[in-house]
Amino acid sequence: MPTDFRAVCLKCKNMAEVLAKEVTSPQELVDRWIANPTTKTTLSKPYNIGCVGGYSPDQAQAFIALEMGEKVE
Repeated sequence: MPTDFRAVCLKCKNMAEVLAKEVTSPQELVDRWIANPTTKTTLSKPYNIGCVGGYSPDQAQAFIALEMGEKVE
């Protein structure tokens, strides 16, 4: 699990990360994640906190990371 998200979610459990590279549109990203059985299972868990980050080297394609966790008190 990436340390950046762990640092802002110290009281989280069941952490997960979903990645995508060379994405050209938000819909492509969602379609790709839903088509992948592993990613689809990860996204269906009851996470209640998360963040997303991205990087686009050329403004045409993006690299996306979605970090999720279950925050506990």
